[in-house]
Order: sequence, then C-alpha cells, then structure tokens
Amino acid sequence: MLRSGKYQEAIALLAKVPASDSDWMHAQKDLARAYATIGKYDEAENVARRVSTGGAKPGGGAMWNTF
Repeated sequence: MLRSGKYQEAIALLAKVPASDSDWMHAQKDLARAYATIGKYDEAENVARRVSTGGAKPGGGAMWNTF
C-alpha cells in the first residue's frame, strides 16, 4: 500500500501488526515512513522511539536509519 500511495490504509494495517510477528520490525519501519510521508512527523518519531528504546526487539536502534 505504501508503494501505491495509500498511506492512511497502510498505517491502519501496519499499526495492527503484533510485536510477536516476525515482520514486526519491518512493519514498524514502514509505519514510521508512512507517517513521515504524510507529514505526521511526531507520530513517526514516536514509532521510532518506541521501537528503539522500548526494548521490544533487538536491533531497534537501526530504526533511526529509516529517517
């Protein structure tokens, strides 16, 4: 959906991916990217902070490479 420009729909789906999903980290990167693309920079930053400091998954620091 991101590639087709359906950012709101992508955000709705990506926000629902559970942390237990093996694709969660990728989904969070896409979620942050979608928020940033539509100008919701605070939300994008919140996603990145939650992932990188929340300790949910190893490698969260790489999240900042999204920006």
